[in-house]
Amino acid sequence: MKIQTNSEKEINTAVFWQAEDIVPDIDEIYLQQLHIRLGEMVWHLYHQLPSLLRPASVSDFISQEIAGIYQSLTRERLLERYRDPTGSRRHVEDVYFIWLKQRTLTKLLFPSIAYILQTPATAFRSLEPDIFISKDFSPQQSFLIQVLDDEPLRLQLIFDADGSYRLPEDQINTAQAFYQKTEHTTLFLYLDVLKNQGALLPLDQINAKEQHLTPLQEENKHGIHLSPEDFTWHFSQIPPIYREKHPPSATAMG
Repeated sequence: MKIQTNSEKEINTAVFWQAEDIVPDIDEIYLQQLHIRLGEMVWHLYHQLPSLLRPASVSDFISQEIAGIYQSLTRERLLERYRDPTGSRRHVEDVYFIWLKQRTLTKLLFPSIAYILQTPATAFRSLEPDIFISKDFSPQQSFLIQVLDDEPLRLQLIFDADGSYRLPEDQINTAQAFYQKTEHTTLFLYLDVLKNQGALLPLDQINAKEQHLTPLQEENKHGIHLSPEDFTWHFSQIPPIYREKHPPSATAMG
């Protein structure tokens, strides 16, 4: 092992002692394995959906939304340049995978979500910044949508891949703050990918349950646990239409 001699000025820095100047290489083999697994997830979920509400070709979708997006990020060197909020670049592959997984599954479910809201997918406006502008791998999970002639609706997607069936309190607080600021209510769409089912939870329904906040597994966090009755949509079926079950008057915040 060759020891490199550093100047006194370099040694007296947090960068030196935290080794932040040592940038790990991107693990391309690990990324390839993650892409393959995500392709398997898409393949499974695709074949759960009604043919009316899925892309014409699952192979083309995987090629475009996984391989194509990765190539675009590579051209922009976004993985190489990534820094998490603490300033570190470690585990960039995992951060990227979480972002890509949620982005890809959301895109796959867009036709179903558009059917639920009876609005074209082109009406979805993400409330998170575009990654090519922000350089940040924050999952795009909240959208502002014009639903028919109603006021715009904030849609919050929550993916559950561990069977926790919980809605964190911070998500509820964000929705309430958004309403106070804009008077636009939030619809939570809770997606249980283990059992291929979804729950439509308007904010007013969540507010009614909020008195039942219970501790979650995470330290010092609370939330609402969902019940089996909350899941009214199975991915293999044509989903329910939101406004048929929740007319505009029913979503008003008192």
